[in-house]
Amino acid sequence: MRLLRLGDHGGLSLTKHDDDKLPPYAILSHTWGDEDDEVTFDDLKRDDCGRGKAGYDAKLLFCGRQARNDDLLDFWVDTCCIKKESDAELSEALNSMFRWYRQSAKCYVYLQDVSALKRDRDSEQPNWVATFRKSRWFTRGWTLQELIAPRVVEFWSRDGHFLGTKESLEDLIVEITGVPASALRGASLSNFTTNERLRWAAKRETKRPEDKAYCLLGLCDVFISPICGEGTHAFVRLQNAIGKAQGSLSRGLHSPRDGGDAGLPLRAEELVHQQRRRELLASLSFDQMDSRHATINDAQRTTCEWILTHPDYVTWNDRESPSLHKGMLWIVGKPGAGKPTLMKFAHSHAVKSRVEEETVLSFFFNARGNDLEKTTLGMYRSLLFQLLKGVPGLQIVLDAVDANTTTGTDSSQWMLNTLQNLLSIATRRLGQGQLRLFIDALDECDEQQIRDMVEFFGDLAEDDPENQSRISICFASRHYPTIDIGNGRRLVLEDDPGHAEDLGKYIQRRLRVGDRSSANAIHATLLEKANGVFMWVVLVVGLLNEEYRRGSVYAVQQRLAEIPSGLSDLFKDLLRRDRARMGDLLLCLQWILFAREPLTREEFYFAMMAGLYHGLDHRTKWTPRPWDSEEVTAADMERLVLSSSKGLAELTRSKTAPTVQFIHESVRDFLLKDNGIVDLWPELDGQLASSSHDTLKSCCSAYLAADLSSHLDPAKSLAETWSSDMEELQRLISRQFPFLDYAHREVLYHANEAAYGVDQQTFP
Repeated sequence: MRLLRLGDHGGLSLTKHDDDKLPPYAILSHTWGDEDDEVTFDDLKRDDCGRGKAGYDAKLLFCGRQARNDDLLDFWVDTCCIKKESDAELSEALNSMFRWYRQSAKCYVYLQDVSALKRDRDSEQPNWVATFRKSRWFTRGWTLQELIAPRVVEFWSRDGHFLGTKESLEDLIVEITGVPASALRGASLSNFTTNERLRWAAKRETKRPEDKAYCLLGLCDVFISPICGEGTHAFVRLQNAIGKAQGSLSRGLHSPRDGGDAGLPLRAEELVHQQRRRELLASLSFDQMDSRHATINDAQRTTCEWILTHPDYVTWNDRESPSLHKGMLWIVGKPGAGKPTLMKFAHSHAVKSRVEEETVLSFFFNARGNDLEKTTLGMYRSLLFQLLKGVPGLQIVLDAVDANTTTGTDSSQWMLNTLQNLLSIATRRLGQGQLRLFIDALDECDEQQIRDMVEFFGDLAEDDPENQSRISICFASRHYPTIDIGNGRRLVLEDDPGHAEDLGKYIQRRLRVGDRSSANAIHATLLEKANGVFMWVVLVVGLLNEEYRRGSVYAVQQRLAEIPSGLSDLFKDLLRRDRARMGDLLLCLQWILFAREPLTREEFYFAMMAGLYHGLDHRTKWTPRPWDSEEVTAADMERLVLSSSKGLAELTRSKTAPTVQFIHESVRDFLLKDNGIVDLWPELDGQLASSSHDTLKSCCSAYLAADLSSHLDPAKSLAETWSSDMEELQRLISRQFPFLDYAHREVLYHANEAAYGVDQQTFP
C-alpha cells in the first residue's frame, strides 16, 4: 500500500508499505471532479507534483494538513496512491479498498459541493444542512463503503469547516442513505443479508457500469479481478463470487429477514438486468423527441371540443364495438387545416380522461426536424420509450435485446425490426390493458415507411386473440389517396361543420376591425376564402389587424380582396409585397432548407452573421467575435429568426436546444414544390441547391476564420494545451463561438453538394 507524507516545507512524498507493517494513517473520501483536475500517481513523480491542479490544494494538502493536526504523518488518496497503469496493482487496490478504509485511523470526507460560510438566519438548522442532504457524495457508488468501513468518519465542507462525524450526524445520514445506524456504528456486515447491502447501493451511480459491481466487493466480502470495459457483466461475476463465498446463492440472497422481498429485483443477477434495462430505456430517448408536440399551439378556448362528440371519434373511442373501426381512425385534411392542434387537443383529453389500465402514447412527425423526427425509426423509439416508461413492469421485454449485437445501449444502433418486435411483445404483455395512440403528420414522413407502419399496426391490432381492440390508433395527415386503412374510420377535417365553427370562433376572437356591420361581412369573406385552412386564417387575420391599425375598415376590405385564397399564393403575396432586406430573407431560407441538420437558435444567429457581414463576394474582411450573451440575448436571436424569415420561421419549444424551422411544412412546399424561391430569385433557376450550398459553405468558411489564440494559455505549447485542457477548452470555444462546431463539421459537406453546379477549385 502506498502512503503520502506531507513534509515540513509543504512537499509531498510517496512511500510503499507491506500490509502487515502499515503505520497509522488517515484516508480521504471525495467525489472525483474532471480527471484533469485530479493529481495522479504520475504527477507525483514530476518535480511540481501536480501543484497546478485544482485537486492539489483542495484535496491533497487539505488531507495532509488535517492528518498532521490529528498527529498522523501518513495519509492515502485514491487519485494518486494507485499506479492505475499496472493491472495487478489496480486489481489489488479494488479488492483491498474496503479493508484499507476500515484500517484507517481517520477518514476525512471532503464535500466539494457543501459550503458552511453563508449564514441562514431564518432556519433553525445549520446553513449547510440542505446542501449536505443533496451532496453528490451520497449518490456515488464507491462512497458507500467509504462511509461504512472506517471507524471514524469526519465530514468537511469545501471551505475547510468541520461539519461533524458520522456519529454526531448519524440521524441525518440514516435519513439520507437508508443505511441502518448499527451498520454505521461498525456492526458486522454478516448481520445484514446480501439483499439488504445491495439495497443500500441500489440508487447510487458510478462512472463506468462495471464499477457498480466492483464497489460492492468489500460490502459483500468477495474478491474478483477487474476486467476493463466488461460493463454490466461484472454483476454476473459478482453473483458467482457471492454464491461461492456463501456456499449457496439462495442462502445468501434470500433469508427470512427479507420477508416478501424474495420476489423483488434485489438479486445480483436481477441487478444486471435492471441496470441494462435502464441503459436500453435511456438509449431509446433522443433530443427533440417532444419538441414538435411542444411547439404546436394549444387549441383556443372552446375550439376542437366538437371532435369528442363526433360520431366517427365516438365510434373509434368505443371499446365495445371494435368491429366497426378495427381500432383505427384517420383524420385527413388540407395542408394548414389545423390537424396538429386538433390531435394535440384529442391526445391531451385522452390523457386526462384515461381509465385505469389504459396507456396513451403520441408521436408527431416533423419534416423540419432531424432524421428521427421524420422517420418511423424515431416514431417506434419514442412510442416504445413512452410505453416502457409509463408501464415499468413492461421493461422486462428489453431482456429480449441480444446482448451480443451492437443494437442497444448505443442509441444510434437501434434497428427498425428490433423496435417493432419489442413493441409487439410489450403490447401482448399488456394483458387486458388498453393502448391508445395518436400519430400526427404522416405526410411528413417517407410514404413507403408510412405504408409499412400502417400495415404493422394493422397486424398488431388483428393479433388480438379476443378481438377486444386493445389497441386504438388515431392517425392524422394530408389526403393520402394511396394508403388504405380498411374498415377504419375516416374523418375529413375541412368538410366538418365543427371545424368551420372553430374557424369562426378564432376570427371572432382575434379579428380587430371594429363592430360595424362591415366587420360581419369581412368575417364571412374570411371564412369563405379560407376553404377550411386554419393557417391561412391565422396569417390573414394578422395582416388585416395590421391594416386596420394603419388605416380604416375600407382599407381592410380592399386588402382582403387582394389576398389570394391558397396558402402557396398567400406566401408569395407576403414575400413580394415586402421587398426590404431580401438578402436576409434569402440567406435565412437557404439555411432552413439546405442545412445538414436543423440549426439551434445560437447556430442560426451566428450563421446569419457570417453570411451577412462577411460579404459573400469575399471583398469584405470579417472575423467572428466571441459571443457576449449580454450584448446578444436570446430575445435578439428570436427577433432575427422572425425578421429575416418575414414571419415564416419560428423556434421549436424544445426541452433541450430550440431549433429554427418553418412555421408550417406548407412553407417548404411553396418554396420548393411550387418554385416559390425561384420565382422570387430567378437567377437561382436550375442551380438552387448547388448555389445555396455554395453560400452556406462560404458562411462556414468565414466563421472558421475565428481567432482562438486568446483562449490558449501562452505559457503552454499547443500540444500541452490539447493534452491537458482539451475538453474544457472545447466547451469554452463552443460557448463563445456557437456556430463553430457546425462550420467545422459540415463545411466540406456543403462544398461537395455545391460542386454539382458551382466550381469548387478555388475552395481551399
